[in-house]
Amino acid sequence: MGKIQYIKKRFARRNLELISSVNKIIDLYKENELKPSNSKIFRKLVSDGVLEDNRRAYKRLGSTIINARLAGLIGWDDIDGRKQPHQGDIEL
Repeated sequence: MGKIQYIKKRFARRNLELISSVNKIIDLYKENELKPSNSKIFRKLVSDGVLEDNRRAYKRLGSTIINARLAGLIGWDDIDGRKQPHQGDIEL
């Protein structure tokens, strides 16, 4: 299932920028035939200086991803939402 718009939503500029950053990370993982988890996306955004490393930023990321999926800006199958054993990280 790709990007499907279920709701119309207006995002603040900072959230649109965050969604753009998330989609770039997703694209990097797709090049390696992998799906990132929310946690891996968060760690990459922190290392890139996009988000601070705290619980509030992690929750904001999760909420933004949910809303972006509902608005059709992030694909439903692009992020791995399952808990799974460590498969090794890729350098992005």
